[in-house]
Parts: sequence; C-alpha cells; structure tokens
Amino acid sequence: MAGLVRWAVGLGEGRFSRTLFSTSLNFDVSVFELFGTLAAGGTVEVVRDVLTLTERESWSGSLVSAVPSAFAGVLGQERDVSADLVVLAGEAFPAGLLEQTRQAMPG
Repeated sequence: MAGLVRWAVGLGEGRFSRTLFSTSLNFDVSVFELFGTLAAGGTVEVVRDVLTLTERESWSGSLVSAVPSAFAGVLGQERDVSADLVVLAGEAFPAGLLEQTRQAMPG
C-alpha cells in the first residue's frame, strides 16, 4: 500500500488537488484515490458512488475513478463533469466509451 501511495504522489500534487472518492474500500483503487490524495495534500470529496454526479449540474476536480459502466451512466446524463485524470477499471471497457469520454471531457 505504501508503494502505491508513493507512486501516486509521484504523479504530481496537481493530480490530487480535488478527488471524487466513490470507490468501495474493498477495492485497491480506493487506496490510490484516498491515500494518494491525502498524501499529496489534496481534498477528498466522499460520495456514495460516481452516479452521484448525475444529481448535480456540474462537478470539476482533478481525479475521478469509477467502473466503466457507472461512468458511462454519468456521461449519458450530459452533465458538466470535468476531471484532469479519469481512471476506469474493474470491469470490461466498452469500445465506444473512450470516444464518449473524450467528447464529454476534451481536456
């Protein structure tokens, strides 16, 4: 775990200035989201799951992580969601999701 946190911080403090924490603590990516952000001095916004973003008009931050199917649900709602880094893992990645993400988040 310590090695993962050191690696995450090595990505740069800006990567973790504002993280949407939506991953279950049962998954290793939660270590990356939570402890990487805290070790870099960033802010963690804890939500029940990434679909919480569909209940908002907009969200902007440095990192959002989710399973591809849930993130596709967020993009399908056409909300103003932006993040410097998007991590999608934990299940099959649909072929069209990359292009859909690029269109929704051109930066």
